[in-house]
Amino acid sequence: MATAAEKRRRRREKKKRLVEDVERVIKNKTPTEQVTDLKNEELFFIDEKPQTLDGQDKAKIGSSSSQKKQKRVKTFYAKPNQKALDRALSSKEKRQRQEVEAPLYDLWGSNGNDGGGKVAPAVSVSKKREKRQKAERVRLSTVVEPAGCSYNPQYDAHQDVVAEIVAEEAQRELIEQANRTSTAAVPSETKRTAEEQRLRKPHEIPSQRFVPIKKTLKAIRREERERAERVERKREEAEERAKVLPPRLGRKRFQPETKKVATTDEIDGSIRTLRSTPMVAASAFNKLQRKGLIEPRDEAVKRRRRRYVRA
Repeated sequence: MATAAEKRRRRREKKKRLVEDVERVIKNKTPTEQVTDLKNEELFFIDEKPQTLDGQDKAKIGSSSSQKKQKRVKTFYAKPNQKALDRALSSKEKRQRQEVEAPLYDLWGSNGNDGGGKVAPAVSVSKKREKRQKAERVRLSTVVEPAGCSYNPQYDAHQDVVAEIVAEEAQRELIEQANRTSTAAVPSETKRTAEEQRLRKPHEIPSQRFVPIKKTLKAIRREERERAERVERKREEAEERAKVLPPRLGRKRFQPETKKVATTDEIDGSIRTLRSTPMVAASAFNKLQRKGLIEPRDEAVKRRRRRYVRA
């Protein structure tokens, strides 16, 4: 095991070799003579007449081995992350070109905008901001309940709402039952073992080992079309939900309350005979949550204090 002095000596030697390598690379990178080695007369010169070269000489110089060697040296000593930097700069320039600069509207009409034509916006609105504003415009803060959910509804309207609620409940039960049956244990088919698969005769081996390219391309196009349809359907569903549901303010999403309809025996003939119910406060909170004024929260549950019996 090396001692501490041996480790320090190795570190000094390693650092010295590193400095020598860096100096050698810098020296090889600049093949011309160093400035310190030049004389005072050779530091500056006056270009009295530019050199005129014809097309043939330029072509010869361009294809000379010296220039190719210089290009290789320049490429070798380039920055390791130069390609990433160039790619980032090009993407930034492309993004700046794609941005549309909206002209500012002159309030005093110095540009000749007298209100006859289309007025430019005062400030440029980004695409993300415009999309959010559009979603806010189509959102409905209030929901008009059907006439059958009122305190004293008409008979036909009340029966329509009851039938709709019964149909929704039946559909929900059918979906739950179908999910339970699908997740039930299904006996799997018996498969041949690896030995039986290996001992199969040649005529038993399926000949369709390689799928034709046309069928493969057709299947790929079908999958892409189905994926695009799913994305479009999800987007439409999200837009439909955005029309009714408020923006998300906290951790919990807003859950719209179910339709509250009275049964036939609970319908009262007069508003004076209605019973007071604590659901009025819950309904008021739900309406405020639907409008996006308060944050939806879980119902507070009062925990019972445990009592310990002392021995």
